[in-house]
Amino acid sequence: MAATAGAIEHGLLDIAAAADIGAAYDAAVSTVPTTSGAEMAFVGLPDGPEQIVLGHSVHARTKALDGVQIPAGWGLGGKVLASQRPHWVPDYPNARNITHIGRVDAAVAGEGLHAILGVPMVHDGAFLGVLYAGNHDVTDFGDRSIDALIESAKRAAFAIALARKAEAGRVAAMTAERRRIAIGLHHSVDSALSAFGAAARRLASDPTLDPRVRWRLTALERQAADASATLRLALRELGRERRNPNTALGLTARELDVLRRVALGERNAEVAAAVHLAPNTVKSYLQSACQKLGARNRVEAVGRAEAAGLL
Repeated sequence: MAATAGAIEHGLLDIAAAADIGAAYDAAVSTVPTTSGAEMAFVGLPDGPEQIVLGHSVHARTKALDGVQIPAGWGLGGKVLASQRPHWVPDYPNARNITHIGRVDAAVAGEGLHAILGVPMVHDGAFLGVLYAGNHDVTDFGDRSIDALIESAKRAAFAIALARKAEAGRVAAMTAERRRIAIGLHHSVDSALSAFGAAARRLASDPTLDPRVRWRLTALERQAADASATLRLALRELGRERRNPNTALGLTARELDVLRRVALGERNAEVAAAVHLAPNTVKSYLQSACQKLGARNRVEAVGRAEAAGLL
């Protein structure tokens, strides 16, 4: 068991080093059947402070659980989220120690699950999700299974936290590089506009020039000056430190993730497959993001998110 745990830890750290958060969640789930003896596993991803979304399932019989939203305090996962402690039930459909919610009960019934064990993934006080183990028959989880899942959750949380830091560093580096390129491009265009305006001014000063041509050259010089002033304003904006736009606009991490993929040209079904959600859930996130951004459609939402420095 120690050798297996060591191999798992190295695998998780390798994934974390690659800054692939989704792969880190996948790796965490894939180890659960081996370490805990459960038939299947999945995770509840944090979606704001008061909700998790199910996904990344392994050995599931159906996709009934994917994309199910669970608010804090409801169901087993909501109980784990609210208490930040492990909880389990031997027979979920008939459990009386949890608060049932219709859509969650329907998803559990669709998968045919009975025994479910949920453990919080926490690193340095940050809640990173719920790691689940499940059986399709009524089962009492023993201490060994519970302890194994707790250890898996700890290793997974550490790897996911590393992946998040690596991704944040990569995004910051990309943002800085984009800003550097943009500033360089603005400077070169500004120089070209200044040269164009100066040339128009020299030509317009020719006393033998046709008055209509002189009027046109003067207009071109004025337009070049206006464009140059607009560029200088943009340069000043680029040089300012921005506040966190995600916080300012109220977008959740899940909405931002969906918007980034839409910006790459992915359709709802492709986004859903990539982030382990149902297509209707992706559509719901897009609608919520559009509302927060004041956008009429997904194209406008992406444009506003990019303008705010989110993408």
